[in-house]
Amino acid sequence: MPKRPTHHRSRAQAILVPGAWTCKFDPLKLGFIIALAAYGYFCAPHYTVSGFINGTNLLMMFIHGVNLIFHEAGHTLFMIFGHFLHILGGSLLQILVPAVISGYFFCTQQPYAAAVALCWTGENFWDVSIYIKDAQLRLLPLLGGEGVLHDWHFLLLDLRLLPQGQLLGSIVYAIGVIIYAIAILTGTYYAQIKENQNRKLRN
Repeated sequence: MPKRPTHHRSRAQAILVPGAWTCKFDPLKLGFIIALAAYGYFCAPHYTVSGFINGTNLLMMFIHGVNLIFHEAGHTLFMIFGHFLHILGGSLLQILVPAVISGYFFCTQQPYAAAVALCWTGENFWDVSIYIKDAQLRLLPLLGGEGVLHDWHFLLLDLRLLPQGQLLGSIVYAIGVIIYAIAILTGTYYAQIKENQNRKLRN
Protein backbone atom coordinates (compact mmCIF):
# COMPACT_ATOMS: atom_id res chain seq x y z
CA MET A 1 0.00 0.00 0.00
CA PRO A 2 1.48 3.40 -0.92
CA LYS A 3 2.24 5.81 1.89
CA ARG A 4 0.01 8.80 2.37
CA PRO A 5 1.71 12.13 1.65
CA THR A 6 3.01 13.76 4.81
CA HIS A 7 4.08 17.17 3.53
CA HIS A 8 0.85 18.87 4.66
CA ARG A 9 1.14 17.40 8.15
CA SER A 10 4.81 18.31 8.48
CA ARG A 11 4.07 21.85 7.33
CA ALA A 12 1.37 22.22 9.98
CA GLN A 13 3.70 20.80 12.61
CA ALA A 14 6.42 23.25 11.56
CA ILE A 15 4.00 26.14 12.03
CA LEU A 16 2.26 25.05 15.23
CA VAL A 17 4.91 23.16 17.19
CA PRO A 18 7.07 25.64 19.12
CA GLY A 19 10.77 25.56 18.38
CA ALA A 20 13.70 27.65 19.49
CA TRP A 21 13.28 31.40 19.88
CA THR A 22 15.00 33.25 17.03
CA CYS A 23 14.42 36.71 18.59
CA LYS A 24 14.06 38.09 15.05
CA PHE A 25 10.63 39.69 14.88
CA ASP A 26 8.22 40.98 12.31
CA PRO A 27 8.03 44.62 13.50
CA LEU A 28 4.32 45.04 12.71
CA LYS A 29 3.30 41.82 14.46
CA LEU A 30 5.49 42.52 17.46
CA GLY A 31 4.26 46.11 17.67
CA PHE A 32 0.63 45.00 17.71
CA ILE A 33 1.30 42.40 20.42
CA ILE A 34 3.09 45.05 22.50
CA ALA A 35 0.03 47.29 22.09
CA LEU A 36 -2.23 44.45 23.26
CA ALA A 37 0.07 43.76 26.21
CA ALA A 38 0.00 47.44 27.14
CA TYR A 39 -3.79 47.42 26.96
CA GLY A 40 -3.95 44.42 29.27
CA TYR A 41 -1.48 45.90 31.74
CA PHE A 42 -2.97 49.39 31.93
CA CYS A 43 -6.65 48.74 31.24
CA ALA A 44 -7.41 45.41 32.95
CA PRO A 45 -7.58 47.11 36.40
CA HIS A 46 -10.44 49.29 35.07
CA TYR A 47 -12.67 46.26 34.56
CA THR A 48 -14.62 46.87 37.76
CA VAL A 49 -18.16 48.00 38.48
CA SER A 50 -16.98 51.46 39.49
CA GLY A 51 -14.61 51.65 36.51
CA PHE A 52 -17.47 50.84 34.16
CA ILE A 53 -19.90 53.31 35.77
CA ASN A 54 -17.32 56.10 35.66
CA GLY A 55 -16.60 55.29 32.00
CA THR A 56 -13.28 57.13 32.03
CA ASN A 57 -11.48 54.45 30.02
CA LEU A 58 -12.86 55.24 26.59
CA LEU A 59 -11.09 52.38 24.85
CA MET A 60 -12.54 49.87 27.31
CA MET A 61 -16.01 51.34 26.80
CA PHE A 62 -15.61 51.14 23.01
CA ILE A 63 -14.61 47.47 23.15
CA HIS A 64 -17.50 46.82 25.52
CA GLY A 65 -19.83 48.27 22.89
CA VAL A 66 -18.50 45.76 20.36
CA ASN A 67 -18.87 42.92 22.87
CA LEU A 68 -22.42 44.07 23.64
CA ILE A 69 -23.48 43.31 20.06
CA PHE A 70 -22.61 39.65 20.52
CA HIS A 71 -24.03 39.66 24.06
CA GLU A 72 -27.45 40.77 22.86
CA ALA A 73 -27.29 38.37 19.91
CA GLY A 74 -26.62 35.56 22.38
CA HIS A 75 -29.92 36.20 24.16
CA THR A 76 -31.75 35.81 20.88
CA LEU A 77 -29.76 32.79 19.74
CA PHE A 78 -30.22 30.84 22.99
CA MET A 79 -33.87 31.79 23.43
CA ILE A 80 -35.06 28.42 22.15
CA PHE A 81 -33.15 26.53 24.88
CA GLY A 82 -35.25 27.69 27.81
CA HIS A 83 -35.27 30.74 30.07
CA PHE A 84 -32.04 29.99 31.96
CA LEU A 85 -29.92 29.52 28.81
CA HIS A 86 -31.71 32.44 27.20
CA ILE A 87 -30.37 34.68 30.00
CA LEU A 88 -26.94 32.98 30.16
CA GLY A 89 -26.62 33.07 26.36
CA GLY A 90 -25.61 36.73 26.29
CA SER A 91 -22.45 36.30 28.34
CA LEU A 92 -21.84 32.89 26.81
CA LEU A 93 -21.89 34.06 23.19
CA GLN A 94 -19.67 37.09 23.78
CA ILE A 95 -16.99 34.69 25.05
CA LEU A 96 -17.66 31.99 22.46
CA VAL A 97 -17.37 34.26 19.41
CA PRO A 98 -13.70 35.25 19.92
CA ALA A 99 -12.88 31.76 21.23
CA VAL A 100 -14.27 30.13 18.08
CA ILE A 101 -12.44 32.66 15.88
CA SER A 102 -9.22 31.85 17.74
CA GLY A 103 -9.84 28.14 17.29
CA TYR A 104 -10.49 28.60 13.58
CA PHE A 105 -7.20 30.46 13.09
CA PHE A 106 -5.34 27.79 15.04
CA CYS A 107 -6.87 24.96 13.01
CA THR A 108 -5.97 26.74 9.77
CA GLN A 109 -2.33 27.14 10.85
CA GLN A 110 -2.54 30.87 11.58
CA PRO A 111 -1.22 30.88 15.16
CA TYR A 112 -0.43 34.58 15.36
CA ALA A 113 -4.00 35.51 14.41
CA ALA A 114 -5.23 32.85 16.85
CA ALA A 115 -3.25 34.52 19.64
CA VAL A 116 -4.73 37.93 18.84
CA ALA A 117 -8.26 36.51 18.92
CA LEU A 118 -7.39 34.77 22.19
CA CYS A 119 -6.58 38.18 23.68
CA TRP A 120 -10.11 39.23 22.78
CA THR A 121 -11.41 36.08 24.47
CA GLY A 122 -9.58 36.93 27.69
CA GLU A 123 -10.87 40.51 27.52
CA ASN A 124 -14.43 39.20 27.29
CA PHE A 125 -13.90 37.26 30.51
CA TRP A 126 -12.99 40.57 32.15
CA ASP A 127 -16.08 42.19 30.66
CA VAL A 128 -18.38 39.45 31.94
CA SER A 129 -16.74 39.54 35.38
CA ILE A 130 -18.00 43.12 35.86
CA TYR A 131 -21.57 41.96 35.28
CA ILE A 132 -21.17 39.05 37.70
CA LYS A 133 -19.72 41.24 40.46
CA ASP A 134 -22.67 43.60 40.06
CA ALA A 135 -25.23 40.83 40.60
CA GLN A 136 -26.07 41.73 44.20
CA LEU A 137 -26.16 45.53 44.14
CA ARG A 138 -27.23 45.94 40.48
CA LEU A 139 -25.62 49.34 40.03
CA LEU A 140 -24.70 49.03 36.35
CA PRO A 141 -26.78 50.92 33.79
CA LEU A 142 -28.44 48.28 31.63
CA LEU A 143 -29.54 48.43 28.02
CA GLY A 144 -33.25 49.20 28.13
CA GLY A 145 -33.19 51.30 31.29
CA GLU A 146 -34.62 50.62 34.74
CA GLY A 147 -36.68 47.50 35.29
CA VAL A 148 -34.65 45.42 32.82
CA LEU A 149 -33.68 41.96 34.06
CA HIS A 150 -30.11 41.81 35.37
CA ASP A 151 -28.70 38.62 33.80
CA TRP A 152 -26.36 37.61 36.57
CA HIS A 153 -28.68 38.57 39.41
CA PHE A 154 -31.20 36.17 37.93
CA LEU A 155 -28.65 33.44 37.18
CA LEU A 156 -26.93 33.46 40.56
CA LEU A 157 -30.24 33.77 42.39
CA ASP A 158 -31.54 30.76 40.49
CA LEU A 159 -28.35 28.83 41.35
CA ARG A 160 -28.48 30.05 44.97
CA LEU A 161 -25.04 31.58 44.53
CA LEU A 162 -25.93 35.26 44.78
CA PRO A 163 -23.85 35.85 47.96
CA GLN A 164 -20.80 34.46 46.09
CA GLY A 165 -21.15 36.93 43.21
CA GLN A 166 -17.97 38.83 44.05
CA LEU A 167 -15.97 35.63 44.38
CA LEU A 168 -17.30 34.17 41.13
CA GLY A 169 -16.65 37.44 39.33
CA SER A 170 -13.08 37.47 40.61
CA ILE A 171 -12.57 33.89 39.41
CA VAL A 172 -13.88 34.76 35.93
CA TYR A 173 -11.61 37.83 35.89
CA ALA A 174 -8.59 35.68 36.88
CA ILE A 175 -9.38 33.19 34.10
CA GLY A 176 -9.35 36.13 31.70
CA VAL A 177 -5.95 37.26 32.99
CA ILE A 178 -4.50 33.77 32.46
CA ILE A 179 -5.96 33.51 28.95
CA TYR A 180 -4.71 36.98 28.05
CA ALA A 181 -1.20 36.27 29.36
CA ILE A 182 -1.02 33.01 27.39
CA ALA A 183 -2.21 34.85 24.28
CA ILE A 184 0.44 37.57 24.65
CA LEU A 185 3.20 35.00 25.10
CA THR A 186 1.94 32.95 22.15
CA GLY A 187 1.57 36.03 19.98
CA THR A 188 5.08 37.18 20.83
CA TYR A 189 6.50 33.78 19.87
CA TYR A 190 4.67 33.68 16.54
CA ALA A 191 5.60 37.29 15.79
CA GLN A 192 9.09 35.98 15.17
CA ILE A 193 10.44 35.67 11.65
CA LYS A 194 11.10 31.98 11.05
CA GLU A 195 14.15 30.62 9.31
CA ASN A 196 12.34 29.93 6.04
CA GLN A 197 11.15 33.55 6.03
CA ASN A 198 14.73 34.70 6.67
CA ARG A 199 15.92 32.74 3.64
CA LYS A 200 13.22 34.28 1.44
CA LEU A 201 14.19 37.77 2.63
CA ARG A 202 17.88 37.14 1.91
CA ASN A 203 17.06 35.78 -1.55
